[in-house]
Amino acid sequence: MTIGLAISAQAQNISLPAPDMKAKSANVIETLATRHSTREFASTELTNQQLSNLCWAACGVSRDAEHRTAPTAMNRKEIRLYAFTADGAYEYLAK
Repeated sequence: MTIGLAISAQAQNISLPAPDMKAKSANVIETLATRHSTREFASTELTNQQLSNLCWAACGVSRDAEHRTAPTAMNRKEIRLYAFTADGAYEYLAK
């Protein structure tokens, strides 16, 4: 006997703005020197621009369709990134 559970969800695409390559950020040395974990979170939501910048930094397209910001073994590009918002869960599609 097989029991299946079907969960219907309405798929919805949202478009994020292009990552802001001119956004002010710390250099690598500063970032490593001040890196720490925190257990406190702001109650404000990220803007779509902030979300775009973070997703791109995690696994975006860096130079062309063949290069990503996060390298993978044998260039398999198996990283899948999900963003969870108040409106739902989304998979980031780098292309």
